[in-house]
Amino acid sequence: MDGSRPILQVQGLSAAFFTRRGVVRAVNDVSFSLAAGQTLGVVGESGCGKSATAMAILRALPFPGRLTGGKVLFEGEDLLAKSEPEMQRIRGRRIGMIPQDPTASLNPVMTAGKHIIEVLQVHLGMSHAEARERAAELLHTVGIPEPELRLHAYPHQLSGGMRQRLMIAMAIACRPAALIADEPTTALDATVQAQILELLRSLCAQLGTATMLITHNLGVVAGLCDTVLIMYAGRVVEQAATEELFARPRHPYTVGLLRCVPRVDQVGLAELWSIPGQPPDLIKPLPGCAFAPRCPLSSDECWEALPPLAPQGGTGHLCACWHADEVEGLKTWKLQESLG
Repeated sequence: MDGSRPILQVQGLSAAFFTRRGVVRAVNDVSFSLAAGQTLGVVGESGCGKSATAMAILRALPFPGRLTGGKVLFEGEDLLAKSEPEMQRIRGRRIGMIPQDPTASLNPVMTAGKHIIEVLQVHLGMSHAEARERAAELLHTVGIPEPELRLHAYPHQLSGGMRQRLMIAMAIACRPAALIADEPTTALDATVQAQILELLRSLCAQLGTATMLITHNLGVVAGLCDTVLIMYAGRVVEQAATEELFARPRHPYTVGLLRCVPRVDQVGLAELWSIPGQPPDLIKPLPGCAFAPRCPLSSDECWEALPPLAPQGGTGHLCACWHADEVEGLKTWKLQESLG
């Protein structure tokens, strides 16, 4: 953190989905803060609560989701205390959102220009002519060639990379103070991924936007984020500055995620590695650490009591593990050993 006043402060945020099978506690006591110009990476397997956290911040949880506790302070104001009309003015205007699937988010019967023009007219009150001119500028800013021509293109006439760039243009149209990007490069090939990430990096630097990047790609985190939040089973299990976390991970789950990243210098020398088992059923949570059934360091204490998210080494590094001091030995963690 650079010491500036946080744009976004999340304090003890909790959310659940009330289903016929039971209550799915998807987000549990999540806290973090984000200042202008900073990028926070939120990492974890599918189903660990990353997207649910983002939707809870925006108060946009789909039915039957419901906020169950905490505070979300945005520019000093609690979003959870605001009315729905007030939130509608904040979403898109002060907090931008880039979804992971642009095809599902874009209206197939609206042109690219109409998508952006609508945002500018609703939030900034621009005339149609002003909004159209600004829309062309935004398409140029995000790297779409021939922007005047693309204003008239429908989503199906754009490539996957162009559709994602269109979503970014919509998200930054009103120069938001905060931006939430939910796996914005998941469906793109490696070359386009690199272009989109470089675009996000440069735009956030220019606008001073506080960015929350949800991803499962640790390579993206290493190159783009200042701070990393590791989530598992709806909880934050580790949080640290990016360099600190990659150099000295303290949670076995983080070590496992890092081990899963393929390395080009080891092609043909070792089998691809994966963390054994699956994330737990959140309808039937364990009394202790949710990672215990998959962890080679688990002990009776891990099964019986939930470890607190506690400081590690006085560097702002937080970890929720009873065996954080023993994780160094997991550098030799083998798949056979974890299964045995």
